[in-house]
Amino acid sequence: MHAKSKYTFIAHYWLVKGMLNCKKWNFVSDDEDNSIIDSIMRIFIQSINDKKAHHFVCKLDCNLSKKEACVLYMESSKKLKRRVIYNGKNGLSSFNIQKEMIAEELTYHNLL
Repeated sequence: MHAKSKYTFIAHYWLVKGMLNCKKWNFVSDDEDNSIIDSIMRIFIQSINDKKAHHFVCKLDCNLSKKEACVLYMESSKKLKRRVIYNGKNGLSSFNIQKEMIAEELTYHNLL
């Protein structure tokens, strides 16, 4: 039997949803694979409508050289440090600061 990748994704997400008892779902994919997005939309439609499921797409710019990517990373790191100082969040870990930044962005765009 041959199954298309879309149906395999649907089956996997359906099984995961049934096996895990989660109140909120966050999905991250590294490219815009329509099979993954469609599968998430089909299986988690109620959670998405209730704003209890989110899908994040991480896009990679393969056209950047290593040096350009490093410069972008350093600029982002400096921006994060400035934000920590500006908001008085010196006691938080980098991970928690990044979580707060994402939460603020999602709240601003009415996604949280």
